[in-house]
Amino acid sequence: MLGKLLLLSTASALAYTSSPLRLGDPIPYVFTNSFGLNFTQMNASLPNVTIFATGGTIAGSASSNTATTGYTAGAVGILTLINAVPELLNISNIAGVQISNVASEDVTSNILLSLSKMIHQVVCDDPTMSAAIVTHGTDTLEETAFFLDATVNCDKPVIIVGAMRPSTAISSDGPYNLLEAVTVGVSPKAKHRGAMVVMNDRIVSAYYVTKTNANTMDTFRAPEMGNLGELISDTPYFFYPPVEPTGKLSYDISNVTKIPRVDILFAYEDMHNDTLYNAIDSGAKGFVIAGAGAGGVSTSFNYAIEDVVNRLHIPIVQSFRTGSGEVPLSDVGRDTAPHIASGYLNPQKSRILLGLLLALDKNITEIAAAADPQRPGPQRANSQRGNPARRSEIRGPQSALTDFLASHNISANQIRLDADQRRAAALASTQGADDNNEDAASPQAEAESSRRPARRNESKAQEKKRKMEEGKAIEKIKASKQFQRRRKGYDPEELTDEDEAAREIYEQYQQPLPGQMENCEICDKRFTVTAYSRAGPGGGLLCPQCTKELNDEEGTAKKRRKVTGGRRRAKASNLLDGTYQRGARNLMTLCLETLAKNVDLAEDLGDMPPNLVHRLAMILSKRRLLTPNTLNLFLRPGSDTVTVFEGAKLSSDDYIRIFQTVPAVKHLRLQNAIQFKNRVMDYLIGCPTVLESFSIHGANLIDDERWNTYLTKKGNALRTLKVYHTDGHFGDEQLEQLGIASPDLVRLKISHNQKITDAGVKHIAALSNLKHLTLELYDPPTSEPCVEVLNKIGHGLKTLCLSNIPYLDDSVLEAIHSNCTQLNKLRLAENEVFTDAAFAQLFTNWSNPPLTRIDLHKCRHVDAALPRDNPDGIGLCSAGFEALMAHSGSSLRHLNLHACRHISSDAFERVFPADHSRTYPDLQTVDVSFCWAVNDFVVGCIFRCCPALKTLKVFGNFGVRDIRVPKGKILIGMPNAVGMQIEGEAN
Repeated sequence: MLGKLLLLSTASALAYTSSPLRLGDPIPYVFTNSFGLNFTQMNASLPNVTIFATGGTIAGSASSNTATTGYTAGAVGILTLINAVPELLNISNIAGVQISNVASEDVTSNILLSLSKMIHQVVCDDPTMSAAIVTHGTDTLEETAFFLDATVNCDKPVIIVGAMRPSTAISSDGPYNLLEAVTVGVSPKAKHRGAMVVMNDRIVSAYYVTKTNANTMDTFRAPEMGNLGELISDTPYFFYPPVEPTGKLSYDISNVTKIPRVDILFAYEDMHNDTLYNAIDSGAKGFVIAGAGAGGVSTSFNYAIEDVVNRLHIPIVQSFRTGSGEVPLSDVGRDTAPHIASGYLNPQKSRILLGLLLALDKNITEIAAAADPQRPGPQRANSQRGNPARRSEIRGPQSALTDFLASHNISANQIRLDADQRRAAALASTQGADDNNEDAASPQAEAESSRRPARRNESKAQEKKRKMEEGKAIEKIKASKQFQRRRKGYDPEELTDEDEAAREIYEQYQQPLPGQMENCEICDKRFTVTAYSRAGPGGGLLCPQCTKELNDEEGTAKKRRKVTGGRRRAKASNLLDGTYQRGARNLMTLCLETLAKNVDLAEDLGDMPPNLVHRLAMILSKRRLLTPNTLNLFLRPGSDTVTVFEGAKLSSDDYIRIFQTVPAVKHLRLQNAIQFKNRVMDYLIGCPTVLESFSIHGANLIDDERWNTYLTKKGNALRTLKVYHTDGHFGDEQLEQLGIASPDLVRLKISHNQKITDAGVKHIAALSNLKHLTLELYDPPTSEPCVEVLNKIGHGLKTLCLSNIPYLDDSVLEAIHSNCTQLNKLRLAENEVFTDAAFAQLFTNWSNPPLTRIDLHKCRHVDAALPRDNPDGIGLCSAGFEALMAHSGSSLRHLNLHACRHISSDAFERVFPADHSRTYPDLQTVDVSFCWAVNDFVVGCIFRCCPALKTLKVFGNFGVRDIRVPKGKILIGMPNAVGMQIEGEAN
């Protein structure tokens, strides 16, 4: 067999030339391993891979380079195939085996047996080999892939690859498919996944893959189950951790020399029984029926199936001709013969499986169990009239334990069958023992039996072993320090039996946990234990129905008195978050809160409007309930917006899943996206998603190179970019690139950044279409770059927010006054240089319309020795404040004067006069915390002059002592008996 080995590659990666290698050329071997495989390259740092060639379209040749049909399959040898892909030698050391060179329709069972055994010998048994790659024709590729998946029993990847266009075509897909197959094979993440098909950038399980189109390149899919992963830029991405398909079985064919003939019969209208009997006369040992719908056949043909199975003992599997779906047992046969349903396997794969089982001398019952392992075998194989099998028709998702067992080639169904057999044997032996020893029971045993119910189906040996283990556990409890401390706390008269006390503790430990299944002590029905399950008289648990009946007998317990209070912290939190709602909550709010509390039970949000989805996401984020599972609720394939308010519990794979599930997303907002790393950015760069709005918070693991690549390739579509807490990444270089790659950027926000300097701020001036600018940098900018930006783009700005700017001087205020004529929001926070005169000049005769939001917090003079003195008029003082209100008071909605402590009480009284001669109809929130001139009188004036005011903050103002808050308004920051806020109730 090893004499068939051929060389795959022609030279080392460094010495490779572009001229094609002819089959007659001398082959420069550099290494031959112990199995006789020849390598032309042996790089110790690269994995070793063996490619097994069988022929097919990937090795096909046509008379014209434009012909994709009418070609000769299997015309090109493996050497020529590999010679066309020199990049293979950059990722692995390659050796090759030419198993056959035929069209896939000519692949026989002997070729399959040789291929599987060769892979075992050359790859599985060689610890230095990493993967097996099989080149194959696409017409029957899924059958070979299924066969290898069932018979190659090792954790190394087996990759089957083909092509839809011959190797001589202009755009042949074979070379790139081969490169991708080797790339997946050498990936550490490809282990423990069984055989896989890699074609057209897709990775599909061999168990479920099928060819869905006769001509197109994107033909191999798993229609119902989906792909395992995909390749982007030669990098494989798996969607799931390694786990094998539910019900998959593996077979040892080391002693198999021939596979019996199995025929597929296609069901159709007016189907004749002769087709079945003629095939038997021709030598068929088994059949697969490609039935109509879910495996259906005519009544006449069904009688023929029963005759063949019962009389000739030839197994017949009923599958489907629809291309996908399932054939359940209830849809086949007439319950008079051991019918075999194929489950999810299509006819061609059912044929492969049935041939394997016959080659291993399996009987019809064993074949039925293997054909659809998700159901108990005997129930499906022996569902005969007069002995109906009891089973539930309700089928749910596989449990985590079942998936874990399946991933380790352990059949949960076989475990169940073995347990049923042991129970039946134990029950028989127990009944026999009870008949013989009925009169020999001692009084002590009777007392013990009456005190605790006996275990069901428990033999005498099992009971003895259990009691021995219980005795050891009770002795261990009695010897524990915890038990001794508890013993000291009892009254000596009450503690009459240490064994009884220790047994009570033991039985408490043995109680099932919520979510587990248990038998009711009274009615013996199976039920799910909850935190409210009641204990019965004998110490066991009761089902809900028995609990209700027992409660009715005992009488309803007295209701506990409701204790008020305990909502103060929640109310204060909602006030500070701005989510507090006065009065009774509406039905929609109650529904959202109820959904948030039970979000783990939700499967889909249905047609919930986007604004309600937004509110629900905020509630979950505040409660830290956004997990990989709950994230699925917010990923709507047709949506263009995805918002994640709290991504701390999400992994990199979860962020990649966002782009896979919602490829059309255009507006992405992520907060605390800690695991949004280089790998995620690489995926975003390579996938078809194009973002128009990108807001990312806490992604400090994305390096500058990834940012540059993203802006270069996809920055042209950006209209909004918000970057928060990137620490040492995203600096001056990226801002320069932003001006080149994103000329249409409208909104830019950079917050808590450590890398941007004055040079980077100057680059913002290149964004001529910018409307909204927000900067909060750890390295405070100076005045010169800010003035340059305002001179160039200030005329178009609608939002200007600059925080942590202690060194900016009055020239910035002058530039705002001269250039900004469309602002509606202005924030200049944490400054120690601006003067009151400059503020007054800014708001006097300013051609800008009245602002709606102004935030000038902490613009004040800082002198720890003399904090109240301000001889130079630094910060926002009285004149600037009055000019501000004169300019924007008519439309102002939000005003923040936090720590502007040099505004006098007279200025406040002039702006908010006691006779309300001046009013501010739109003002809703005001923050005058740590403004020393604010007192009870000023607060009262503010309330009277602002009819629409909702919230007033007065932290640190000790002149505010006793104020009546009008109804519908909230005062925050004045200490009182119920907290730091007062909700107005007075008219």
